[in-house]
Amino acid sequence: MAVRKVIRRKLASKYYVGHGHILDAELTTSPQLDVVLADNSGAPILFRAENGTEYFPYESVYAIGEVKSSYYNNKKYVHTFCDTLKRIKANLKREATPLSYVSPDFNLGSVFRVTGKKPYRNPLFSFMLFVRSNDFHPDQLKELYSTLPQSELPNVICLLDKGMVINMHYRLDAAGHESFSLNIIPEFNKAMGTEPSRWLFLPMGTADERMGAHLGHLIFMLSEHLKYCALMPPKLFTYFNRFFKSSEGGALIT
Repeated sequence: MAVRKVIRRKLASKYYVGHGHILDAELTTSPQLDVVLADNSGAPILFRAENGTEYFPYESVYAIGEVKSSYYNNKKYVHTFCDTLKRIKANLKREATPLSYVSPDFNLGSVFRVTGKKPYRNPLFSFMLFVRSNDFHPDQLKELYSTLPQSELPNVICLLDKGMVINMHYRLDAAGHESFSLNIIPEFNKAMGTEPSRWLFLPMGTADERMGAHLGHLIFMLSEHLKYCALMPPKLFTYFNRFFKSSEGGALIT
């Protein structure tokens, strides 16, 4: 897929960009995913099926994405992806990376920790990308975005030829003027006690540079997430012990 190739070129080699399914240590499996961004330093995939589908340990996954050539309102693509996010977060389990975590061999302990109010360091980033916006209009998302929790909404929707659906913190100054700042992980709003946020549809750049501006902004958001996200390595023995359960008939040697 061209989008995976573009993302792969834009990110460092420490990240693996593939597609397939996420599974946790209980072997609970996610639906098929177009893009899975994983840690390439350890075991980015557990195995690859004959048809090329890859299976990723949940602990190694930074981000997931859905890619469509065209948006069609009647297809309810965004609704379906939100359902996928809900299923992943409700059914798949991984340990939250504590703020004191630095590496598998080093932890700051209870006295010292990474600064900030984030509740943990390994949120799952999600995005949707549509090459052609077709019949898209922001009003089509109003009901969905006003009823679902932030954790079940994609962090960003990128319509390459039209604009982006992103979350913005906003505040009012003493004169009543609004100011906005990009909010990459909206699901942390409540835990962090930050100012209110709004979902906005924004076109980026001029008409001639719009597609590049939107793709660049998506890559920027991914990069910012990767900069601050900290994954703990999967316990591969647990996974493979479930894959290959011991059979009867063993014999004592010593």
